[in-house]
Amino acid sequence: MNKKYKRILIANRGDSAVRVIRACKEMGIETVSVYSKCDKGSFHARLADYSVCIGDVQCKDSYLNAYNILTAATNYKVDAIHPGIGYFAENADFSELCKHCDIDYIGPGSSNISLMGNKAKAKKVAKECDIPVIGDDSVEINNYEECLQYAGKIGYPIILKAVNGGGGKGIRLVYREEELLQAVEQCLKEAEKVFGSGSILVESYISHAKHIEVQVLADQYGNVIHLGDRECTIQRKNQKLIEESRCTTLSEETRNRMYQGAIDLCRHIGYVGVGTIEYLLKDDKSFYFMEMNTRLQVEHTITEMITGIDLVKEQIRVAQGEPLKLMQEEIMFQGYAIQCRILAEYYNGAFIPDYGKISRYDMPGGFGVRVDSSYEVNNIVTTYYDSLLCKICCHDKDKVQAVNKMLRCLEEMQLEGVLTNKEILISILNNPRFLTGDYTTTFLDTLKNYKKD
Repeated sequence: MNKKYKRILIANRGDSAVRVIRACKEMGIETVSVYSKCDKGSFHARLADYSVCIGDVQCKDSYLNAYNILTAATNYKVDAIHPGIGYFAENADFSELCKHCDIDYIGPGSSNISLMGNKAKAKKVAKECDIPVIGDDSVEINNYEECLQYAGKIGYPIILKAVNGGGGKGIRLVYREEELLQAVEQCLKEAEKVFGSGSILVESYISHAKHIEVQVLADQYGNVIHLGDRECTIQRKNQKLIEESRCTTLSEETRNRMYQGAIDLCRHIGYVGVGTIEYLLKDDKSFYFMEMNTRLQVEHTITEMITGIDLVKEQIRVAQGEPLKLMQEEIMFQGYAIQCRILAEYYNGAFIPDYGKISRYDMPGGFGVRVDSSYEVNNIVTTYYDSLLCKICCHDKDKVQAVNKMLRCLEEMQLEGVLTNKEILISILNNPRFLTGDYTTTFLDTLKNYKKD
């Protein structure tokens, strides 16, 4: 049965919370923001109709404190909680807790989150949908001996991944057996610390590949559509740095197979909400399922730019029980869009987060430019939270024009008080290989000025 939300709590911070608050306001929905003691007076806290402090500066005491968030939600009598991007955005237990409190969780059901949040189980689901996967097995490894035996079976190099991981964390690359013990110990430890599960997935490592993902949207009535693809190949430390929509080197035949696989998977598991199916694409145009993100992603903005569809609003409408109002044949892709993540970090043989007080914060603008941020002059960038300062997106008729626009925006941006990755982004965009699409996930290591010692 359809319902209309009157008040939503956003269980997040920063530009993620700002993004959701703005969508809610445009839909006539009241908002409740939560903030830590460190974020008092922050933009996302001021933008909402109501705001409440939920704990100390550490994430575990505030943005990952389910009890405090649900207490605030109950006190403010909200109809639903939107988890934003990160924190509780892919947390099945939190989804269930919302249900027990008679509060809607704006996202897929806990069963879908649990199923697709486990990389080993997700691979099995992909195989059931005839989507290619890396290797024949989807085995969870819990100790060094098991890993040693399996690595001997599939051969080196291999990649270790936290089974319940994400965001580039809990990943180790192993080229030879003598590196394995330390890598397994580190990966298991990080998996347990960050994701609460000490299991890892072992796969053959594909060294030269592109990272392609497909955006999907599904309602409670079995309707599923895709909203095109994004290329997220430019990465550092397994975390995305530049995103593009759509990929300029993808053949229509391969693209359509990826789209169909994503839709088939969603129908197979009865998925509801927004989500992203991620693939690795090899030079020979073969591709493999990587994982599914059962949430809104940082790079959703460029999909919005080429389709004209507000994904957050659609996410809320689907959660309210509304059927999709769009059919696949109505989705049109206009031009090309690119997103650059502006991070508070500097390079010194490695990418190192920076922190401090922002003394100048001038963002670019103009036709076809979008900036998502929550920082302002005199804000403090702390070590407690993610180093993302803002996302700059540019849209134009083709890649060359959009990249030129992005270069103009990066030059126009003036940010002082903390160091940023601006110069690295400019170096990438000026590289001829970037314009032609001739790069893989190892591309950043090939840039002479930023190659590791």
